[in-house]
Amino acid sequence: MNTRPLGTALRSMRQALAFFTVLPAPAAGTWTERDLQRALVALPFAGLVIGLLLLAAQALLEPLAREVRGACLTVLWLVLTGALHFDGLCDTADAVFAATSRDERLRIAKDPRLGSYALATGGGILLVKLAALSQPVAGVWLVVVPVLARSAVLPIAALHPNHAASRLGAAARPPIAGGVSAAAAGVIAALAAAALGGTLRAALLATGAALLLAFGMGRLVARRLGGLGGDAYGAIIETLEAALLILAAIGR
Repeated sequence: MNTRPLGTALRSMRQALAFFTVLPAPAAGTWTERDLQRALVALPFAGLVIGLLLLAAQALLEPLAREVRGACLTVLWLVLTGALHFDGLCDTADAVFAATSRDERLRIAKDPRLGSYALATGGGILLVKLAALSQPVAGVWLVVVPVLARSAVLPIAALHPNHAASRLGAAARPPIAGGVSAAAAGVIAALAAAALGGTLRAALLATGAALLLAFGMGRLVARRLGGLGGDAYGAIIETLEAALLILAAIGR
């Protein structure tokens, strides 16, 4: 029996947890572009683990007032990712919305300091998440949202080159397998949502909305910066999570 594919899949999952979360997961001391590529393909798995932890936290926080529970879940969500995607959101907002040349926008993208666009965008996303999580959102969506948001990133990353300021490098773009795994993860998330108390129609609507928004954001960032990068992927994930939580709250 050939166990190599299983071993490769498990390694990719460990790398995704090590790179995209603060959870303890054994990983190589020095990250290569191949390691990053594997981690990107397993990104939906990291979303699944984050979602399950959020679901468990929601159950523990049930006795609290819903506003307090929403705030705690918002902070926990941020902590579990090490604010990696949130940092990417802020850096991308500063660069994309700057009314200047592309070269200057790329310079801004590499600048770790936060500007007004970063503060406004980051604060807005946190407020949206807090408000949505303060509503009685069905627990299943706490699992589905992180998976869908990360699944939608993969085909977008495969469609666009990395821009000049990206720290990932061109070889870190996921191969076509990334798009295949994204489609599979999206279908699984939709079916899981339907099986665990949601409706298949709502689940498919959420999947389609995630892909459309991811495609639109990918086109916008690529047009403004000449490509995508790690920060752009983080910005897409954070925005998709907020948008999907709004859909979940509306459809409750």
